[in-house]
Amino acid sequence: MHGFRYSTLNEYIQYCYGLQPKKDVRADRTHYRPEKSYAQKRIEEFNAKYPSVSMTKIHNGDGTGLDAKWQKEKLDISSSYTVAPAYNKGAYQVVPKNEIKHIGK
Repeated sequence: MHGFRYSTLNEYIQYCYGLQPKKDVRADRTHYRPEKSYAQKRIEEFNAKYPSVSMTKIHNGDGTGLDAKWQKEKLDISSSYTVAPAYNKGAYQVVPKNEIKHIGK
């Protein structure tokens, strides 16, 4: 059984008595990449064909970008509303700030 790992009988005997360390016969796996499944290949093809939009294109963080005006307008609009749970219901509702006193009535 161990004959495949050792080239000579003396190496095998030394191994059996603990005089020689065991040889590592496994392949070098530092650069091993398993083969991709069919589903993984299809997902990569789809992502290459239809890439996601980058957030850096929309908003650069400094207020400039393609949709910086729209982002600012959305913030202004949403600041005049609040979200609250409906009375005795599981869902939430969007309520204007001037109607907050009527929530749950």
